[in-house]
Amino acid sequence: MLKNRTVDFESLADRIEKVRGAQDIRGFDIDLYEITAQSGVRTCFLCGFPLRDCSVPAQGATVICFGCLNRYVEVEDYAGPLARFKASVEHANRQAAALLDRMNNGQAIDETMLDALLKGLPLTEVEFYIGLPKRFGSFDHGLESGFWAIAGAEFEVWFQSQICVSVNPV
Repeated sequence: MLKNRTVDFESLADRIEKVRGAQDIRGFDIDLYEITAQSGVRTCFLCGFPLRDCSVPAQGATVICFGCLNRYVEVEDYAGPLARFKASVEHANRQAAALLDRMNNGQAIDETMLDALLKGLPLTEVEFYIGLPKRFGSFDHGLESGFWAIAGAEFEVWFQSQICVSVNPV
């Protein structure tokens, strides 16, 4: 289930400015399970990921995820984080397209290729690109892992503070 992420970067700075000027901003957690379903739930005005409904009234409020709130709204200058986000999405999309091409041609996927896609991505984006884990692995003081099956192979993906740090074959 590899896919590319579509982000309207041309309007993102304008949307960030709109949020920064809003009277009422509500932050929500990203709903990890809805990332793969995209069932029309409430989404972040900036990144577009689905948000967990925590029964907080948001009528008329600007609704964003906590990640975007921290990266773009509560900082003095968001240009650096925005440039890094754009570079990360473009890199991940290139890697996902290359992996999908290999899969469509019946070629094997190895941990180096998957590592090139996932390393440095937050858990939310990992689940966006490759879906939910087949099962969860270890958890120990901020280090956690999950097992994903991709193109007939299984990989253990390790996270530190919910950022992918390595991919290992199983």
